[in-house]
Amino acid sequence: MDDTKSRFYKVVHSCQPAHIHDLRDTDRYRNRVSEIRRLAVASENMRTLLHVPLISKDSCIWILMVYRHEVRPFSDDHIRLLETFAEQAVIAIENTTQFREVQTRLEREKASAEILELISRSRDDEISVFRASIDLAQRLC
Repeated sequence: MDDTKSRFYKVVHSCQPAHIHDLRDTDRYRNRVSEIRRLAVASENMRTLLHVPLISKDSCIWILMVYRHEVRPFSDDHIRLLETFAEQAVIAIENTTQFREVQTRLEREKASAEILELISRSRDDEISVFRASIDLAQRLC
């Protein structure tokens, strides 16, 4: 079986799932590589692993990992289900990012409108316009 660490990197670079049927049957585990053994022990004897990438704009942005305590490989249906979940997670992440960008733009537009309104009301009072500009800048930042 392939080396566990190289499988992880293959998931990141290939944007394809990686399925490790038995962690103890990997070269790194058999060769007593400490991080693999710690991973197995920390998870109370992790045995079967499935890594599924979250893909955005043709690159892996995160990896979902599920595991079992017993040696029982995941079925093709389980893999497809986790891939679908990963796709939905990416959509949620992208929607949240877009929402925040729109919210930031709206806050800036509102601040600009407030400054323009203040300028139009107090053409002879530069100090109050300056103070309001500073207050709005602090609020935005």
